[in-house]
Amino acid sequence: MRTIIVLVLVLGLWESNASAQGYLYKCTTVQAAPGQLMALIDYLKADLEKVRQSGDEPAYMFRHQQGDRWDLMVMVPAGSYTDYFTSKTAQILEHPYGSDYYNYVALQEEGFVRGPALDLFRETWQNNTYFHAEMFVALPGKHQDLYHEREMENAYSQARGGIYNMIFTKENGFAWDIFTLGGYRDFKHYADTQMSTADKEAAAKQAGFESAAAIGPYLRSLINYHHDTLGAKVE
Repeated sequence: MRTIIVLVLVLGLWESNASAQGYLYKCTTVQAAPGQLMALIDYLKADLEKVRQSGDEPAYMFRHQQGDRWDLMVMVPAGSYTDYFTSKTAQILEHPYGSDYYNYVALQEEGFVRGPALDLFRETWQNNTYFHAEMFVALPGKHQDLYHEREMENAYSQARGGIYNMIFTKENGFAWDIFTLGGYRDFKHYADTQMSTADKEAAAKQAGFESAAAIGPYLRSLINYHHDTLGAKVE
């Protein structure tokens, strides 16, 4: 009991220092064991339904269609470490070592991240069916520059009639330092947005880039590596 009390106090201090950085989420990416993808999806869908029935804030999942090697991303609004680890959600989604869940899993990575306000996150998931995730590992000393570059690309996207990509920064856990997640009504919406006929050069300069052609090279000057994934929401 004393250990639990100390842990809660430590987490409370950590949360008070981190709260200004954004809302807390848990992100998990899972690669299914060979031949077990559909069984894993069914397992996690059942878990997410239990979360909904518990009365806790719903968690969300999308399935990659092309891109990174993982198959599923699960996003859980946590709010705070204390709220999460004392919730029914954690009891459902934190699978103990050696449990039957791992019969379906080849590789799992997870981390706690700070991101947008919960209302924006909810709205993005509820109003869209198709998602684009871009995940980055920053070069040493380039974390703030990379965050700013992500904001600039959002400005560039919106100036061309595109969407706002939610930005998440790692607090602890997996290797990724930062990732963005954009929601689209469907694949056609994604394709139409990428082919926007707006003046790319004007939009790029307005966002702070030297030119549209300079966006990619500037991003690469800030990162060790990155992966991106397209996929559909699982309901």
